[in-house]
This record gives sequence, C-alpha cells and structure tokens, in this order.
Amino acid sequence: MTTSADEGQFLNMLIKLINAKNTMEIGVFTGYSLLATALALPEDGKVHLFFFFFFLLFERENIERGGSV
Repeated sequence: MTTSADEGQFLNMLIKLINAKNTMEIGVFTGYSLLATALALPEDGKVHLFFFFFFLLFERENIERGGSV
C-alpha cells in the first residue's frame, strides 16, 4: 500500500529517463509516490491525481509537508 524509498527513487529515475511530462496517480495513501513523481517532472509537467475521499485529510497533510510542487 505504501511506496518504499527505493521504489520512489526508481519511479523518479524512470520518469526522468523517459522525459515524462504528465503522470497519473490513482489512489494515494501517504503521498510519497506522488511527491517522488512530481519532483522528477520538468517545470511544465503535471500530476493528475485520482484519490479516494477516505484518505483525503491524511494525504493532504503529507503533501503539504513536502512543499509546493
């Protein structure tokens, strides 16, 4: 359910290798993979987030702690 640090770094590397401009995150628990992918995107990149309302408050707090992306 959660993404490990190694998986986050792997996602980051893959996104940079393929020069991705857009990513899609389906369901967020802690927001770690969302931040890992968002930080790998270029300035004009976008993250499309589809989430489950149950975790909205928890993930929003973690995403805000990660800084503006």
